Amino acid sequence: MRQCCMNHQVQLWLMFLVVCVVYNRADILVFSAAARHQIEEEFRDMPAGFGGLIPSEGIKGMVVYADPPTACHDIQSPPNITNYNGNWIVLIARHNCTFEVKVRTAQKAGYNAAIIHNVNSNELEPMVAEHPAGITIPSVFVSEITGLIIKENYLYDELYFVLINDDTPFNITHLLLPFAIVVGLCFLIMVIFMFYRCIKDRRRQRRHMLPYSSLKQIPTHKYTKGDPYETCAICLEDYIEGEKLRVLPCAHAYHTKCIDPWLTKNRRVCPVCKRKVLAADEQVISEDSDSDADDTTPLFRDGHQGTRGGTFTQQEENPIGRTVLSQVGLITNQLTSTSESDESLSF
Repeated sequence: MRQCCMNHQVQLWLMFLVVCVVYNRADILVFSAAARHQIEEEFRDMPAGFGGLIPSEGIKGMVVYADPPTACHDIQSPPNITNYNGNWIVLIARHNCTFEVKVRTAQKAGYNAAIIHNVNSNELEPMVAEHPAGITIPSVFVSEITGLIIKENYLYDELYFVLINDDTPFNITHLLLPFAIVVGLCFLIMVIFMFYRCIKDRRRQRRHMLPYSSLKQIPTHKYTKGDPYETCAICLEDYIEGEKLRVLPCAHAYHTKCIDPWLTKNRRVCPVCKRKVLAADEQVISEDSDSDADDTTPLFRDGHQGTRGGTFTQQEENPIGRTVLSQVGLITNQLTSTSESDESLSF
């Protein structure tokens, strides 16, 4: 579930980054000289894929229409206006030469930025250059209607300022490296956590399994008729003459091919009575030990306490059960004698 949520978050981030790349556009804002903080009009544009970047505060300046309009050859420099030391932006018409040539011409003439408007179309198209080296001024592309409106109403002689503003909240190229680092760290932490959990689970499983060295200490027995064993509780097959059985300390016997994988790969307990099987030299874990005999009492003990290689004999396997059975027999005999005496009296 966590992995699924994480995958959805990564997909949303990638979609957001792609949207930022596709719609990395700027606004052209128009201010009047009388009220510089009041926006007169706003136009949409598309930054060029070459040249200088639009600074975060934007490029504010007065607009001059190029002469000649297509700027395929040298154009006139910005006008010399006293008491004005701001930026100059040139408005250029499309066609007759490449975008690269137009922007180089504007830069050579001394302009700080260039606005290239479309001709016979209002579509915004990306501007690219084959050899952009040496171009330092930023440039944007606008629609034909935007270019005509700026030309007719918002040139420098009309006392208007134009602000080419980068409205993208961040530069995508600056975020790619931190984003990759964050994703890499998350992946590394996830791998380390999974590796730790695997080791921990493996240790827990091995703690509940019987080692092969301890398994060899449990005695085996070839089945013969008359043995107190009948059916293997694991495979539910009756014992056949000569089959090899392994007798657990609780006196339950199983096929060796059945009980050995159970003890060494599953849990070290008897499948029937759930008593734990411990080797003679193993320490009983405190959380699993108890002073009274229960389902966690170790069953594999020293040979001095049993008569068959560390196992209990059939007679001493359950002294508590024998005591209970004897008491039940006494009570049954008393009830029988009482009923007989009552019958004789009634007769």
